[in-house]
Amino acid sequence: MTIEEVLQRRTDLSTFIVHLTRDTEEGTARENLKSIVQEQTLRAGSPKGWATWERFELDDGALATQRVVCFTETPLEHVHALFADIDGRSINFAPYGLAFRR
Repeated sequence: MTIEEVLQRRTDLSTFIVHLTRDTEEGTARENLKSIVQEQTLRAGSPKGWATWERFELDDGALATQRVVCFTETPLEHVHALFADIDGRSINFAPYGLAFRR
């Protein structure tokens, strides 16, 4: 069986990976998407993971090595939930982004 066959049978898996944008200090989510398309570049933004745990006191140089670009494998029919207005959500994505075939 090929990966394509597996993905066609599994509704919990997507044939796409999605990168959503959000408002940042650099611009709105829409402006950020426009920049990505024009420059054909995704830039790693904020550090994520273990480097952001409060028990680590990392300098800016060390934190810079932990910046990431985030993608989701959420099936396309459910991506709307990632930018829905949900109480308590700490990161607010917008309905702007890119989808890439795997």
